[in-house]
Amino acid sequence: MGKTCHRRNCDRPAQFVVLERYQEETGQGAVEAEAALCRDHTAEEHPTNLDGVYEGYVFRVEPLSEDE
Repeated sequence: MGKTCHRRNCDRPAQFVVLERYQEETGQGAVEAEAALCRDHTAEEHPTNLDGVYEGYVFRVEPLSEDE
């Protein structure tokens, strides 16, 4: 069985992985936030840490493979 959605109280199958890499507010380095989400919750995602944008900033949504 595959992963379920990371959101609280959601037991639907995860279909996507959302990744955001940004600079920590304290300037101590990069932070990566990653979550496996169902289709509906993926549609609600957007970049949230634009104040921490730097050269290596990433906001990416990728589909999960069948075996993940």
